[in-house]
Amino acid sequence: LVNGRTITTFVDGRRYHQVISHPVEVEPLYVSSSVEEVSGDILVKLVNVTDKERLLELQFEGLENGNYPMEVYEMAGFHLDDGNDFEHPRRVVPSLREELLKGVKKDWRVPPQSVTVLRVKACAGGDEMERKEKIQ
Repeated sequence: LVNGRTITTFVDGRRYHQVISHPVEVEPLYVSSSVEEVSGDILVKLVNVTDKERLLELQFEGLENGNYPMEVYEMAGFHLDDGNDFEHPRRVVPSLREELLKGVKKDWRVPPQSVTVLRVKACAGGDEMERKEKIQ
């Protein structure tokens, strides 16, 4: 039984459960970050659920000033009802590009209706060999 925002369920004619359904509050931008233990890479996830581009400043506290290679995985520019099917298996796929984080701050544009994952390489200067030695 639904009455306004109150939902009541019954089993064998007896009230079993009653809850109030509160409206969902949608935030325009969701941000999450973590550090991958094995590599030390910093992962930043950005989700923009609005139809407007969002501008923000990313600050990477704990990093020393330097140049850090960064992989950018992004799902953007698709219609919300787009999807893959057997005829078009790659209609909706993430893009991958590389950028350089210079210092510990970066201005960032988050496209509308998008999901972005940044992987900041833990090793300043992009010395891949030194990074691999640390992992082993």
